Amino acid sequence: MNAYYQIINDESGTKLKVFTPTDGGKASIDVQDLMEYLSYYKIPFQVKELSPLTGTIKEEIVITLNTQRSLPIQEDIFVEIEDGNMQAVFWFLPPSNDGFRLRKSDIMDKIASKKVVFGIDESVIDAFMEKPRYLEKIVYLRYSNKSRVIMMTRTVFILLISSLCTLSYCTPRTEPAQTEVLTPVDSITKDSAVIVETLPPRIEIEKELLYDKHTLEDTYPY
Repeated sequence: MNAYYQIINDESGTKLKVFTPTDGGKASIDVQDLMEYLSYYKIPFQVKELSPLTGTIKEEIVITLNTQRSLPIQEDIFVEIEDGNMQAVFWFLPPSNDGFRLRKSDIMDKIASKKVVFGIDESVIDAFMEKPRYLEKIVYLRYSNKSRVIMMTRTVFILLISSLCTLSYCTPRTEPAQTEVLTPVDSITKDSAVIVETLPPRIEIEKELLYDKHTLEDTYPY
């Protein structure tokens, strides 16, 4: 695991604790990212206090940022689509010592907000839930060239069928429409999930109303 930092809140104020890397992980901290992180959460600090973090992290470091206790910070996830939409990765920032960890459902919602719905390796997420790894990009989805071709073909096919259906519906009839006796509908409520349109004979169209589930908004702009 890479070196990473965590906010420590206690009675004496707000501290920054930096952990050493393990298993050959990256042994440095991006100080610019760290300063943006502290600024985002409105944690006062002095730039000179962060100078011990500019080199290799060889041991745990604790830096007192200020004498005021900050608000708890929840664990956070950031999702990126890389390599020409062929790979999806995420990385996490730890919660403060008095903050909360994300649930698996929170992570899945954040991934879904990036329009990733197929091929997700949930075992990667389960492994993180059991053993967190922070400030480290983790691949949770990778498409092969064959998979990408299949998805593109499927998309083109769906668009083609949709176009043909639209053209068929818009084409003028060459024969006069016959009059049909429609059977009354006993009950239609405004909460119905299906809208049925009355069309010429032998044509029936059923449309479903789809509702997009609102997902978590980005809480930290990277």
